[in-house]
Amino acid sequence: MTKKALVLISGGLDSIISLNIIQKQGIECVGISFYSPFFSNKLPKEAKDKFNFEYHEIEVGDDYIDMLKNPPHGYGTSMNPCIDCKIYMMKKAKELMEKYNASFIVSGEVLGQRPMSQHKEALLEIERKSGLKGILVRPLSALYLEPTIPEIEGIIDRKKLLAIEGRGRKTQLGLINNFDNRDFSPVGGGCILTDKLFKKKFDDLVTNGDPTNLASLYILKFGRHFRYGNSKIIVGRDKSENECLIKYKNENDYVLLLPNIPAPTVILQGEKSREALKFAADLLLYYSDYDSDIADIECIEGNNKIIIKANAIEKEMVDCYNIVINR
Repeated sequence: MTKKALVLISGGLDSIISLNIIQKQGIECVGISFYSPFFSNKLPKEAKDKFNFEYHEIEVGDDYIDMLKNPPHGYGTSMNPCIDCKIYMMKKAKELMEKYNASFIVSGEVLGQRPMSQHKEALLEIERKSGLKGILVRPLSALYLEPTIPEIEGIIDRKKLLAIEGRGRKTQLGLINNFDNRDFSPVGGGCILTDKLFKKKFDDLVTNGDPTNLASLYILKFGRHFRYGNSKIIVGRDKSENECLIKYKNENDYVLLLPNIPAPTVILQGEKSREALKFAADLLLYYSDYDSDIADIECIEGNNKIIIKANAIEKEMVDCYNIVINR
């Protein structure tokens, strides 16, 4: 067994502390972060520079989306398939072990920190289903778990591993202070799959769109979403979201704008009927700062631009088609 570990990096405290514990035992570490439209575990640059380790970012594939639609271990409080998500990433990490000449995998999981995926039975299930029995090291809670092969073989000194349990972060914060966190303040990216409102937008995409289209998945995180028959209308809420809507729109989407007025960017997807286009223009006027009941809205389709007359509409009409409200 080589003295080289593949470390799963979440961007938060626990994974960085785990990496540091292993590094201090003279073991070379390669860090990998998985990211998707739903979560971003990317590591801050200052952390990589501070701890000096090889680091790679990996986007999940279509097989992750397939799992998300029907996770074998079910969902959490929303549509978060936490156990199957962990198994997915562990399996992918196992596939990379040979590439990076690593003999075991390190994870920052803490016993009892997450109710669905980090109780003891779940930790053992994840290890077993991912094919990592004996070679998955969890340094922060290792003393509550059975010794792993690297510990048994003396590559890792078990006495230098920890016994952290539960949801509190007092111990981790004390440890991170030893790293001189004036230069480094790690934070986890979080997972939007735990958001019940996001689930409504994802369900709509599964029913009416293409959930394997990465652009359509990323755009779910931004704006207000409306379902108008076979059309999908997305309304930006601020400048940042307007920019994201343009970034992630599909090539055949329509873009609606109200020039020279503080107003949202609106994206029209799916069927481009005259009625849907008119409603998209009305929504833009409704959410704009334009002080009039009528406006000329620019609709951009590729290199073509047309003008749509928008009229004021009532809140009841807006709410009627809002996906979050009516699912």
